[in-house]
Amino acid sequence: MEYRLSFFKEATLASIRAQSVLPTAWLVFLDDQAPDWLRDEMSALSEENRFLKSAPTRRVGALLLLRRTPQDRLL
Repeated sequence: MEYRLSFFKEATLASIRAQSVLPTAWLVFLDDQAPDWLRDEMSALSEENRFLKSAPTRRVGALLLLRRTPQDRLL
């Protein structure tokens, strides 16, 4: 789980931040069994990156990313 979060921050999030037009929102759904440290980290990342939103859900793996920009529909 720590590796996935690290990869998300270093590759995915860095790539999103480098875009010339930031997305309206990136939704990150956390499994209801996600550890507290992961929830805390995602909350902190949401504060730093206003387009990033995290929400608890059930029966999802570790992370499910949905991209939404003004040109795209919510997947």
